[in-house]
This record gives sequence, C-alpha cells and structure tokens, in this order.
Amino acid sequence: MDTQEPLHVPELVTSLRRSFRHGARAPELLSFTPTLIHLLQPTRDGEPASIYERAVKTEREISEVVGTMEAPGKTAMEIMLCLRPGTTGARVEVRREQAARLYEVTADTFRRRERHEPTLVLTLAFKLLERRMDG
Repeated sequence: MDTQEPLHVPELVTSLRRSFRHGARAPELLSFTPTLIHLLQPTRDGEPASIYERAVKTEREISEVVGTMEAPGKTAMEIMLCLRPGTTGARVEVRREQAARLYEVTADTFRRRERHEPTLVLTLAFKLLERRMDG
C-alpha cells in the first residue's frame, strides 16, 4: 500500500511564497525552491524518479491546481508563479503589479492585504492538500 507523508501546510505556504521570487517552472523550482519539490513530490521507495523528473511533476501539479482556482485568483497566481506566458523572467515586483491590477489595488496592497496575495497562497496550499488527500 502506497502511503504519502502528510503535507505540512505552513511549510508549503512559506515555500509557495518563496517561489514568487523566481517562479514555479521546473528549472526555477530546482534552482531556487527545491523545498517545494520535496514537499509535493517526495521520493518514495521503489520509485527511481530523479530530482529533475520530480521538478517537472511539481510544476505540473502546481499548474493544474492553479488552473482550478476561480478568477481573478487563477490569473493572479499564474502571473505570480510565472505560469502565464510572458511572465518567466519578469521581476516579482512587475508581476505583482500585474496581479494587483486584476483587483484594482496597488502592488503593496495586493501583497499585504489578507484578501489578496496571502489568501491566494493559502487557497493554493489547501487545494494542493486536497489533491494529496484525494490522491
């Protein structure tokens, strides 16, 4: 029987927020936030998946789960995580401004206001947890 380790939501939230700096594409996850790879795609006995394969799976999982979010949160998270075309390589401040425009607020308000960025990250973390539980 294949059992997965429980997903530690506070650590996941912290790692997701850290991934805003460089994005959640596989190369950036591997280089800058490997904790997300370890949280979402831990190594399992009998699975020879390399860290590279696990990074790709992590990107796919995050992308798929973001895709289930409601607008404008879905678009905001695609922008913040560099999953939206044209966002890879853009500075986090620029991406935050783009996401904030969806809510008609400033980038600082978007980043700090509980109903914006913090809530979107927590929502994503819980959706990832639900996926693990439904596994």
